Amino acid sequence: MPSDNRWFDRTWLGKTIQFTNPPSAWKITQKRRESEDRFTRDEYETSGFFSESSCIFLCEEITDTSHPQAQAQAQTQAIMKVRMQIPNTTAESDEEEYDQPPEAALRGRTALEIKALQYETQAEEGCVPGGFLDFIVMTRVEGVALSGRYLRGMEIDERRDLREAFKASYLYIVDWETWTRQSREWNDKEYWAWGLD
Repeated sequence: MPSDNRWFDRTWLGKTIQFTNPPSAWKITQKRRESEDRFTRDEYETSGFFSESSCIFLCEEITDTSHPQAQAQAQTQAIMKVRMQIPNTTAESDEEEYDQPPEAALRGRTALEIKALQYETQAEEGCVPGGFLDFIVMTRVEGVALSGRYLRGMEIDERRDLREAFKASYLYIVDWETWTRQSREWNDKEYWAWGLD
């Protein structure tokens, strides 16, 4: 159940996240995209789905500039994905509710090719005190932004190959993203939603 809330506001820009696995520090430099999966109290009770918002940021590694070698190195840029538990909604109103996840539900989340990860619980002033707050830093993938203009310049075979690669990647990512749900069935409308029609 989507809402107009933005859980990752401007205060996240410039924030530095300290990681222990491995020890590193990453500064958030740009917000790319935010999305949410929001459930009612009934949906939570029948399925165990926690409402969550996730945001993709660009970030850069903060190095110890007191060492001469660190000064000579360019800062490493990466993608940081943050997942945060948000309040459930009720079907009858906009009243928000939440349940703190059991400790077992907070363990065991992984992503491939990660640079750093951190699992925390939200502080008392968080939107769900005691709720989950996960940080994952991944390698930033180089490539071309697929604009409509770029796609129109491609040959038919190239577009077909691109769509097949997109579909395989999308299904893999979505299955990881919505780890509490069954694997999603593919629908060709996704091409339109992502500008690949």
